[in-house]
Amino acid sequence: MTVAIDQLDTHARPRNEIAGFVGQSRQDLREFSNLHHDFIDACFAALDAKKDPFPERMLGWGIFPYLVTRSLHLDDEKRRMLAAACVALSGYTYILDGELDRKGYLDARLSIAASALFGWAITTLGRYTAGTQFADVFVDNINRAFAGQYEDMQARCAPEASRARSDVEKNRGYVAAAAGFCGAGRESNDRLIRMVETLIGPMQIWDDFHDVEEDCREGNLTAFVRILSECSAAVQPLVNSEAMYGALIRDARTTGLLKRS
Repeated sequence: MTVAIDQLDTHARPRNEIAGFVGQSRQDLREFSNLHHDFIDACFAALDAKKDPFPERMLGWGIFPYLVTRSLHLDDEKRRMLAAACVALSGYTYILDGELDRKGYLDARLSIAASALFGWAITTLGRYTAGTQFADVFVDNINRAFAGQYEDMQARCAPEASRARSDVEKNRGYVAAAAGFCGAGRESNDRLIRMVETLIGPMQIWDDFHDVEEDCREGNLTAFVRILSECSAAVQPLVNSEAMYGALIRDARTTGLLKRS
């Protein structure tokens, strides 16, 4: 019994810490950014729509700034400001991806909200890279993130197009965020940046695997949806998540993707 309780506590404690960290970061976004409350509400709505149905897992957008801030020597103001910027950056990303998945475009209101969130996040992060060795890395990854997002948007409409490259490039905003953390922490090397750069591809693969049913419903042509379309054409319609994951896990291409991640 003691062992079982200890195991539960081992998992519950970090989850509770991350939840508290994320909650504080959301409050700080409202307080520090002075963005219109509708923009912040849109940010939170997009993030909440992406909540993991498996709460025992600790992956997700909130774990990145939590782990990074614990690994660097940052004063409280910098830590909270950077974490709030990551909330805004993630909100921008989720608004964009969610609307493109569902409708293929952003309406005017959400377009302005996403732009405001992105602008505040990048201005805040860029403040800490200015004049440091990470300034060029920051700018380069912001530019590559935009190019990757545009490439990904084009690939959504092309059944034959590969999204392997754009899946990495469109998430380079998180590499730019890592540069901001490194600048704020006066890091002497780029180990954190290289670590985040290594993770963004695998994290996107796992995100796509997690969202298979939703992506099928919305016609979002990820690698897993392509595999499923061939499975269902060869066998039978895959009408629920159990059937979808059953077909995927038996396909060698799926295991190859997951092993690569």
